Amino acid sequence: GGNGGNGGRGGDGGNGGDFFVRVTEENMDTLMLLYQPPRVSGGAAGIGGTGGSAGRGGAGGPGGSSYHWTENEYRTGTYSDGSTYSYTVTTSHSQPGGYSGSSGSSGYSGSQGANGRAGSPGSFGIYVGGVKFSWRYNLEISLVSYFPKKNDGIIEPGCLVHLFTTYKNTGPCYTPKHQDIFGYLQPTKWVNSGRNYKVALERCFTNTTKIDKPIIFKVTSVNEPAQGNPFRATGTMDHRAYVDRVNLEFLDIIPQTTNFPIQYPVEMAPVRSASAISSGEEAPVVISIENFSTHGIGAETNNGRVLRLRVDVADEAHKIPNVDQVPRDQIFIYAENGDLIKDETFITNFNLHPKSIQNLRFTVAFDPTVEAYSFAVLTISLDLGDIENYKVFKTIQQRTIQIQLAESYAVNPRANTLFVEGQ
Repeated sequence: GGNGGNGGRGGDGGNGGDFFVRVTEENMDTLMLLYQPPRVSGGAAGIGGTGGSAGRGGAGGPGGSSYHWTENEYRTGTYSDGSTYSYTVTTSHSQPGGYSGSSGSSGYSGSQGANGRAGSPGSFGIYVGGVKFSWRYNLEISLVSYFPKKNDGIIEPGCLVHLFTTYKNTGPCYTPKHQDIFGYLQPTKWVNSGRNYKVALERCFTNTTKIDKPIIFKVTSVNEPAQGNPFRATGTMDHRAYVDRVNLEFLDIIPQTTNFPIQYPVEMAPVRSASAISSGEEAPVVISIENFSTHGIGAETNNGRVLRLRVDVADEAHKIPNVDQVPRDQIFIYAENGDLIKDETFITNFNLHPKSIQNLRFTVAFDPTVEAYSFAVLTISLDLGDIENYKVFKTIQQRTIQIQLAESYAVNPRANTLFVEGQ
């Protein structure tokens, strides 16, 4: 069989193009219109063609035809009388036909064609006032620090926060000389901010820069007090920066966020109290209040931020369904010094040192006319000076307790078994 033809040579890749951008320093903001460096690599080399397939060997030739022939042999004989005679002997012969020949050998496959050459890479550059750079300036955030304006270490609902941000220029080119770059925070659930609170960065920097004045934002206020456990939340600072005039954002900063905890500086721990008492007994109640801040809190402290605890008979929102609840005039509340509190609401103002805990105590008893198995349901409220006005109380947390009047044990001299039911 015949040999296959050789594959053709692959085509050469095209050369990459040369691409340059030229701007003056007065128009460096327009470089933000370039979102990524263009691709200037050369084209890939073409793959050589595949060699042709080998030809198949030819079929063998047909065998020869069969044939027949005769041969005559002349002989002499002698009679009995001695005379001679001649005669002919004929012999028949035959030859069978030949077999067909074997097929011919196949040819060889053609060779793989040579690959082409890859194209040469092109070049890209940005010229600013005659100086070439491989790419423009680009920013990301490398460091953040923040603290509440009141500077007590606690970021609480409604407070102002100062944010200082360090920006890193990750590009080879310096930032614009004639346009500002502004940093700010995108508004989120707990961050009230936006471009109205923007802060200008240093101009024409190549490495890092820290803003010399803070980005200020306000934490979202909370109007309702926390029920049971104290208020806790996590806020998110959603960082942004943009170049003025072209009004374009740095895309590498958009994914960068900073989480921060939100809580009030004081919190009320779970209340410790007796769950049931008999008539004539007093139920002790202990309430722990903790100050997490670095400032004292209370009317008599340096900042004068008021703080108090209130104890009321539960309102409709805090009542227990399907139980007999005792009215306030049949509940006796005694202050820690033993004084009977006759007012509708028991109020105690107090002061807390920085990073301290204080326990407040009082006792609860029932009027002798109250029927057994009735409940005293009390709401304990923690009031703190409002962040906008330290002299105005704002309720930040409430806990509800219930104390049951149990039936007094009556001694029966004839009884020999005592059942005690636990709660």
